[in-house]
This record gives sequence, structure tokens and C-alpha cells, in this order.
Amino acid sequence: MAIDGPAATPAEFGQNLSHIVNLARARGAHVVLINPLANRAYPASVGPVLSPFFKIIRAASRIGHLVKPEGEAATLIRDAICAEEQGRFDRALSGYETILSSRFSSPFLLQVAFNNLAVLLHHLGRSSDAEAILSSQARAGDESSSIASYNLARLMQHQGRRADADKWFGVAAEQDAHLYRIKDAYRDAVGRIAACFGVRVLDLATLLTRDGFVDYCHPTAEAHDEIAAAVHSALHCVAPPSHESGESRYESHYPSPSAFEFCDDDLLDYYDITPELSAGELQDGMSQVAAKLQCLRTESPLRALKLVPCDSAVQSSIVGALTYVAAHPIVTCVDDICRWPVRNNCELGRLPEHYVYRLLLNYFEWAQAHRVSSRMGDDDIDASDLCLFYRRLMIGRPEIDAETPVNTSDSYRRRLRGRVLRAVRHPMLFHDVRVERMTTVLRWYTREAFRYGTQSRLSMLYPVAALDSIAEALRVWMVIARFRNAHDDECLIRVLYAWLRGLERIHANHARRFISQTYSSSQEDRRQFTRELLLWRMRLPRSGPSH
Repeated sequence: MAIDGPAATPAEFGQNLSHIVNLARARGAHVVLINPLANRAYPASVGPVLSPFFKIIRAASRIGHLVKPEGEAATLIRDAICAEEQGRFDRALSGYETILSSRFSSPFLLQVAFNNLAVLLHHLGRSSDAEAILSSQARAGDESSSIASYNLARLMQHQGRRADADKWFGVAAEQDAHLYRIKDAYRDAVGRIAACFGVRVLDLATLLTRDGFVDYCHPTAEAHDEIAAAVHSALHCVAPPSHESGESRYESHYPSPSAFEFCDDDLLDYYDITPELSAGELQDGMSQVAAKLQCLRTESPLRALKLVPCDSAVQSSIVGALTYVAAHPIVTCVDDICRWPVRNNCELGRLPEHYVYRLLLNYFEWAQAHRVSSRMGDDDIDASDLCLFYRRLMIGRPEIDAETPVNTSDSYRRRLRGRVLRAVRHPMLFHDVRVERMTTVLRWYTREAFRYGTQSRLSMLYPVAALDSIAEALRVWMVIARFRNAHDDECLIRVLYAWLRGLERIHANHARRFISQTYSSSQEDRRQFTRELLLWRMRLPRSGPSH
């Protein structure tokens, strides 16, 4: 049943906060209130399913080629989006105008057409026409009014109308019913409670600027340090500590999914977690899938998994998980999948990362036991820390799985070498995906929050998952190379690791620029980014022959 209105009104929020303060004081605790702040410069959302289709001023994205429309009107909107992304602006204008004049267009398609037409008109220099459309849509009071208000703010910001832009950024944030951004009425309630009870309040509005956010509400690592220092100072004032403690911090290494990777899934399918299966059901299902894979005459695990027929829901779940993990460089052929079957329920559904974690953990445990180092440079992490890291990631499976054999053969080493060398040349590593990653947050914000924990990381704005998978494969390759005394491989791995770190630095630097430019990128900015990526690709080390 849908909930009408917020879970807690500002008045109810204030009552809850008052109760918390009273309860804390009754127990002799000192109280410091922190007044949160949202990032109004981040794009507004129209919901996880619809957001990718709404264009944003000065933030070009590409999605048209991934859309599979149903019906004439949806086909028209797809064609218009494709035309706009391909630079065929006259055709795009005609397409959007046709949708707006059609009596068969749904309200959603009309909202997309109005928004995208305005964004295109602004791009073509017809800012007055764009502003008129966006102003009308912003005041319409429908689900897309928030994104219209946001685009109106960006239009005014680009024209240098800072006061007007700030006003509409605020309107967009207040209208946005999807992203978890605190509204002004709730911030006002925190201030009132602090004044009423005479308690200290730390208002993040006095600390954070727009550059201090990664996304709509999550601060950057540097901003977290500023907040922590301010909290420490506030706590020191109300209750000085009896002794000093050492510094403490955390760092997140979790990857992010792509909004466009599962473009055709609905939300129920995307959040699907396969029901618990007995050990026998899982083993039988995996045996059946493995037998079918071995009958196919292809070494490519991804191609084989697309061809394998599934006779049951269990087999479908297994194939779905394996299709994800087969993209990881440590899976080099069909025989690898058969050697390393799915063993645990937590590796099915939409959590197939646990399969990869299990393989990696076993390799690093094996390396530790055999005194083989997996370090690829002086700044790389120790094997003991890697083991602890992957144990923590494997929710519900903290123990090592003795049934997962490590493969240290020369044939696997050579296949792994080839797989990694192909992975470092993948075109995705050299593309500017900042806007697509921003759209990912708009679409999958809950999935990222619940599946990957904190969102406060710059790497949300570049393909860190692909970079991480290559680094993981390099570590496994290093373990085998050292065990096999393959010195040429060891030297190549060190060079590739340093090259990979450099590539990530380029992505990170331009992600910071993207944030500092209010999530905007000019044509010259995109050209410079692409030029740096392509020049770095030219620095890929020559692999030499495999021995």
C-alpha cells in the first residue's frame, strides 16, 4: 500500500528529536546535534526507472541505443533521443515535437519530450525558448517538475544568473521526492530543538560547499575529515576526554553497478535474491549446468553461458550468477567454471560477487600458507590484509572453503595472462562515463546504498569495478607467476599494476573536475579527458611472448 506523504512530518521529526534529547539527558549524556545538509547542485530524480531518459543541461549522456521501446510513441521518443545523441538535431527536434502533438503519448513520454526538447533548444542557443518550456514544466506540479526546476537552475547558472539559479536549485531539491535529501523544514526543526534545549548544534551548512559532495547527500572523503574534526571539537567542548586516542579512519573499496548494465530489468528482477536452496539442489543444478557447458564447442565462458539451455529456475539462477562472474578476468575458459562450481546460496541472485570473493580468498589464503607474496608494488596491500578484506565481504561465509581448489598450473597462468592483457585494452576503460555514472546513482541509489554500503567515494564517477577486477586478476597472476618462477610475468605484472594505478588517477582527477563544475562537462573538457585517456592507452607496456 502506498504511503501518502512522508514517513515522519517535520513536526513529528521534531517531536522524535525532542524525545531523544530528553532521554539522553536523563541518562547523563552530553548532547550535540548535527544538522545535515543536502547537495542541491546534484540532479533531481524522477525515480529509478525513469531518470535515465531525462536529459540534463551541459551533461551529455548516451542511452538511446540501449532502449527497447514498446509502442509507437515510445519508439518516437527513443528515435528522438538517439538522433540527439548522434548530433542529428533537426531530426531530434522534429521527433520531440511529434510526440508533444500526438494524442497517443502517455504523460510520462510527454514529460520526457518537454524536458529533452528544452535541453536541446538550450544546446542550440535558443535559451529563451528552453527557459519558457522548463518554467512551465517546473510549475506543473507533476513527477518531473523537480528535474525541470533543476534544468532551469542549470540554464540560469550557465547564463551567470547566480541568484535565480540558487533559487531554482532549492526548488528542485524540495520538489524531489525520490532522493534522500533533507528538506528545509527538517533542518529548521533541528535548529529549533537545539535552541529550545540549549544544546550545541553543528550545522553542516557552515562546513560544506557543493565541492564537498560526491552525490546528492554523501560527502567526499575530504569533507568527511572536516566533519570529523568539527565533531571532535564540539565533543571536546561539551565533555573534554580524559586521555587522547589515536587517529581512526575507514576506506571503502566497494564497486558500483552500471545503470545501463541491466537496462531491461524491472526493479523486482533487479533486487531478486534467490530463495535458499539445499546443498543437494545447488550441487545437482550446478552439475547439470556444467555438463551442458562442456557439450558446447566454445572456450569463451560468456558465449557459452548465453547459449546454455536452462530447464529449471535453479539452473537459471546459476547461469545468471555465472554470467556476471564470467566477465571477471580470473575466469578464463569454460573449464574454469566447471573447476569452480557455485557452492553457496549467497553466490546466486543479484549477489554473484561472493563467488569471485571466494575464489580470491582461496588464492590469497593459499599464497599465505605457501609463503608466496601477492604484492605488486611497494604501495600494494599485504596478503594478510587481503584475506581479512575478502572475509569481511563474504557475508554469511567467513570460513575458507576447502572444496575450492586453486589452479596454479602453467596453462592457467598463460590463459590468465592473455585474459588480463585483453582486459586492460577494453574500450570502456578509456571512455568518459561520468554522466552515465551520475545517472546510475539516480537510478540505483537504493541498490548501491544497501548492496555496497557507503556511497561517499569519488570512484562512483568512473569504472572502478572494471579497474578493481583487473587488479584482482593481476594479484592472482602474480601468485602463480612467483610460484612458477615466471620472472618475465612478474616484471610485466608490476608494470601493468603501475599503469593501472595511473589510469585510475586520470579518471579520479576528471571526476573531481566534474564535481567542481557542478556535474557539468563542456565539449572542451570532454575532449581533454578523452585525449588524456587515449595517450595513457598508448603507454600500455608491450607484453612480449608468453612462456
